[in-house]
Amino acid sequence: MNRPGRFLTAWLASLLATVVTLAAARPPNIVFILADDLGIRDLGCYGRRDHHTPRLDRLAAEGTRFTSAYCAQPICSPSRAAILTGKAPARLHLTTYLPGRPDSPAQRLLHPVIRQELPLAELTLAERLRAAGYVSACIGKWHLGGTGFEPRDQGFDVFHPGRANTPPSATEGGKGEYDLTAAAERFIEANRTLPFFLYLAHNSPHIPYTAATHRIARQSGAYEPVYAAVIETLDDAVGRLLDRIEALGLANETLVVFTSDNGGLHVPEGPHARITSNAPFRAGKGFL
Repeated sequence: MNRPGRFLTAWLASLLATVVTLAAARPPNIVFILADDLGIRDLGCYGRRDHHTPRLDRLAAEGTRFTSAYCAQPICSPSRAAILTGKAPARLHLTTYLPGRPDSPAQRLLHPVIRQELPLAELTLAERLRAAGYVSACIGKWHLGGTGFEPRDQGFDVFHPGRANTPPSATEGGKGEYDLTAAAERFIEANRTLPFFLYLAHNSPHIPYTAATHRIARQSGAYEPVYAAVIETLDDAVGRLLDRIEALGLANETLVVFTSDNGGLHVPEGPHARITSNAPFRAGKGFL
């Protein structure tokens, strides 16, 4: 098993090597879709029988499914920083979510001092790909710094944060999934003649969450029906984006990666007494 830092550095190097290899013809488009707190077994293709994920299952069947890959840190901001830089979070001095929790008497160890942003001196994937002629967009959750440290400050040409929580409707899910998908589609359509890098960071299925009542009703036999409905909506949103890529004739020249920032939340938190089960694996988000 590789150390997380080595895994990420190797992944970044492999991706860039692929870009360089194919650049003689046309550099491949890159669509990197990141879920937020998706569990290791939340998709059907990873053995979950009470979740309905046909589009992601199809993507896995037609591509490569990773079964022994590890995020660099089991919590959001550090894992995202590692994905975008190829560096282990400790090297970035960013080892917990931003802004981090204060120390409390109940904990056994003091928190290390962390940066409150991804340093501008770090080269991001967007900056490296810009040098190779790519146009790039960050659509969705950033969580790596505020004013002065946002995606456009870190090499992205387009930034659309969307909303983390939305009232489910006929056109929207509970986590702003379809607004983010629409923004991603607009970016792809506007840049279809150029090599593009789309970093689509969904807010789903992070708590708090809700979903359309008809989707919840369909999931009555699931471990947590509302959570299962949120997963179904995420699957549908990803499917819509894949369909648009296909309709634009870009499928054969686009690399698509789908992953999660860290493990699923397996303990009660906020308004949710039950969230997901990572069984037979131990623990989940926030645990090593």
